[in-house]
Amino acid sequence: MTRQRDLTPSMLAAKGEARDFILDEFTPYRIVVLGNTISKLLASSYAEEFNITIPEWRVLAVVCQFDGVTASTVTEKTPMDKVAVSRAVTALVDKGYVIKAISQDDRRAALLTASREGRNIFEEIAKIALGLEAQVLNVLSDEERSQLKVILNKLLIQVSSLNEDD
Repeated sequence: MTRQRDLTPSMLAAKGEARDFILDEFTPYRIVVLGNTISKLLASSYAEEFNITIPEWRVLAVVCQFDGVTASTVTEKTPMDKVAVSRAVTALVDKGYVIKAISQDDRRAALLTASREGRNIFEEIAKIALGLEAQVLNVLSDEERSQLKVILNKLLIQVSSLNEDD
């Protein structure tokens, strides 16, 4: 059972946090909009040149960072569902960017590794991604960038704790 009872409107109101719902001011919505906007901007830089989609890039990034992973691990490490991961894996295998092999330890599991071409594409897109990140964060001071990392970590920890079973 999740701890959703901690999020009831009456409890928030009791803490003095009651307010009108305005989508454009709702923090989770703003985070999603920011993330999607950055992802689309990045994809416009690599999609055509490297023949790769946003979901394929996310899968390739995980495979290159954690060589020999399963699709389940990719699902855990990305904000993607199993179907999207499966489709992206199939596309990457078909393009020759990822190699799929049966695990020797568990014959039911397929291990994913990047091919040489896949790793080269990952490295090129990673350079573009880091450059875009620098451009986006350029509007912040060094102190604000440090604070942003701390804040994001705190929020991730909080969301994880709210999502845990009692």
